[in-house]
Amino acid sequence: MYKPKTAKLHVNLRNIFLALSAVIFILSAGANAQDVVKLRDLVEENGFGWIMGEWTATNEQGQKLQTSYKWELDGHFVAMGFQMGELKGRGMIFYDLNEGQVVQVGVDNRGGVVKGAWEPDGDMAVAKLYYTMPDGQTNKMGITHAKVDADTMKVSFYPLGDYGELSEEPMGTMEYKRQKKEAKKKPIPLLKVDVVL
Repeated sequence: MYKPKTAKLHVNLRNIFLALSAVIFILSAGANAQDVVKLRDLVEENGFGWIMGEWTATNEQGQKLQTSYKWELDGHFVAMGFQMGELKGRGMIFYDLNEGQVVQVGVDNRGGVVKGAWEPDGDMAVAKLYYTMPDGQTNKMGITHAKVDADTMKVSFYPLGDYGELSEEPMGTMEYKRQKKEAKKKPIPLLKVDVVL
């Protein structure tokens, strides 16, 4: 059967267009995959992987504070937990590609909201956070995290200036201790007894 040349040309152009589209898609997908920045990689490159885990401290009033940092979603964000007495908070820390910075957002059981950013400062990880209370008032604070040894972290709390700079002297400093994971206890084996009747 006779096919007009225009139909054949139309089929060839469509095939070329589809092939070209597939190549462009593959190349752009590869480029986008290279642009992905994992928070875990940034943390490890800057030497702050030691902060991951569960930590406790006791303040001057004898109140216990608990903080935890746990990797989630293949290292793209850190699930963070905080508890001091009845106050409990949860947050996430992630790398915001658009902002080009490590961001923290969180909430507490009293309706407060925390927003801020993390950055390295020498051998310290610094969180600059803005806490908005349910009544609308906002407090700002800088928190430095410094490794003392594998199981000890020094945390200092600073007022923040108008441009986000830490004050010269901290308002307070606490020493956190890493909490060891308890080893799973082996079950006691059952004693096998043969009963003869």
